[in-house]
Amino acid sequence: MAMTVSAEPPASAPEAAIDPGAIERLLCDDLFHADQAMLHMGPILRHLLQNDDRSIFSDELIARVRGMLADLARQLVQALGEAAGHA
Repeated sequence: MAMTVSAEPPASAPEAAIDPGAIERLLCDDLFHADQAMLHMGPILRHLLQNDDRSIFSDELIARVRGMLADLARQLVQALGEAAGHA
């Protein structure tokens, strides 16, 4: 399943329907919320990684997270390839 995003409006959409200022505000809001989430995640991750009790992360949990990240990376590469016109 590929997700494509087009910066161009549909051919039937009038030019006046696109407000670049509104799009920019939405993107800025999303970036602000992402930055806030990152600020709060740092101390939590630092605490978990510096914890002396290494049993906090089981081998099963680490394997699952690695698998999820590998699948996410595969999906991203596939979507980028499809967006670039590769089969």
